[in-house]
Amino acid sequence: MRLRRRSVEPTHEDGTVPEATSGGPRVGGGDEWVAEIITAVQPFTMTSAQRIYGLCLAVDHVARHQIPGAIVECGVWKGGSTMAAARTLDRMGDHERHIVLFDTF
Repeated sequence: MRLRRRSVEPTHEDGTVPEATSGGPRVGGGDEWVAEIITAVQPFTMTSAQRIYGLCLAVDHVARHQIPGAIVECGVWKGGSTMAAARTLDRMGDHERHIVLFDTF
């Protein structure tokens, strides 16, 4: 059996492909706080600004809805993604949650 990887691009209803946008994530609508976190952690991560943005919003959701459990990162490098998660938890006042980092040395 042969598997083929297929690229899935977003399309408009009329079938046209939207233009690619350059730059970082579009911050707005009450989530401007994420831009400060992205700027602070970028020297310590290989994660793109768009993914840090998504991470911060996901951690915000977890804290806001009091979803139990630890924050875990596998493959840490310099810890920038975990820094973003920790800063988001701090912003939300969630100081009791465990943060666990795993990496090879």
